[in-house]
Amino acid sequence: MPTTTTTTSPSPWSQFPTVQHPAPFITAEQTLTTLQSSSTSSTNTTPSPPLPLLLIDVRRNDYLGGAIKGSLNLPAETFHANRAELYELCRRAGVAEVVFYCVQGVDEGV
Repeated sequence: MPTTTTTTSPSPWSQFPTVQHPAPFITAEQTLTTLQSSSTSSTNTTPSPPLPLLLIDVRRNDYLGGAIKGSLNLPAETFHANRAELYELCRRAGVAEVVFYCVQGVDEGV
């Protein structure tokens, strides 16, 4: 009797390293509070201080529900290859935290 072999294709994420340190979770309310406090702390006579956090939309081009003003679009599948440049840009701009979001986060209140 012939045997059949079932093969499964690897996950698209299998090519990336395993997560060593999971990112902390921040709620939408915490993000909004941080952004609001930074915008009220500057005056019209002083230059704007660096934002305390950078918002990155990790969707490709499916902007269901819109995008957050001032956020950058960096699709999740490109993040691993661009992480060094992102780190350097944030370091130079004085960005202390980076918040990643996507449409699932919007649905879940993130």
